[in-house]
Amino acid sequence: MLAGATSAAALSIGLWATEPDSIWRVAALVTAGAAATCALLPCVRQPRAGENATPDPENLARTAQLAAVGELAASVAHEVNNPLNTIINAAELITDGDDVQENGRVIAAEGERIAGIVSNLLQFTRADREPLQPTSLTDLAKQAQSLIGEKFRRHDIRLTVELDPDLPLAMARPVQIRQVLLILLDNARNAVATSDHDGHVTVSGQQIDGGIRVSVHDNGPEIPAGSGKGIFEPFARSRGGQTDAGLGLSISKSMVEDHGGSIAAQNAPDRGVCFSFWIPAAEQS
Repeated sequence: MLAGATSAAALSIGLWATEPDSIWRVAALVTAGAAATCALLPCVRQPRAGENATPDPENLARTAQLAAVGELAASVAHEVNNPLNTIINAAELITDGDDVQENGRVIAAEGERIAGIVSNLLQFTRADREPLQPTSLTDLAKQAQSLIGEKFRRHDIRLTVELDPDLPLAMARPVQIRQVLLILLDNARNAVATSDHDGHVTVSGQQIDGGIRVSVHDNGPEIPAGSGKGIFEPFARSRGGQTDAGLGLSISKSMVEDHGGSIAAQNAPDRGVCFSFWIPAAEQS
């Protein structure tokens, strides 16, 4: 069921991206929303008679991941339903002769929102995971900077990467940790963009406690008092009354913890907020 649902969602995203005809795009979004909901259903097989009932660690981790996804169901259904209703309303307005371009922009914007939610879910629930391997977090940070740098330049936000090239390697799944960096950077960019001063985001790293800690520090609005760990909840309202990337911070937390690491956020002493995550270092040869 999970494989079928994720495949359907992936096909829907592709259809939405490639089909210019609005009715097909809307149909693709509806399918993606339904597929995302199906992908949230945890599939846990009980041991058969005579089988060893001792849980396999990998299956336990997978079950925990799927259970976490299941907890997102109500939030995701709400988040997908709202833009879908907006899309349907805009399509009806076009049918009634209202402005095509303006309503088309609304449909495209809400479609991007749904596609982002589904894309994050697919990454979170995918079964095929790359193995842990010695990885340069400095290289991953530079790759993330290259991928997202244009968004920062477009908003006149300065992005600085200050990781030492000689920083020890970490044990990581590169695709996942790069995704964590992209989520944290995009979260920082969104927060800084709401400020009325020059924006600056800095990525730094250090070796500590047998691992590597990477910090993303921005000078945007602070986290409201008492939010703390809650900022990593799905669709949590955090800074400036805005939501984060949807599932972004929640998925980042899951990915980091899946590496045996930890992630935290706190207001910086000077200004802004610092998100940091720690994962174990690779064994030195």
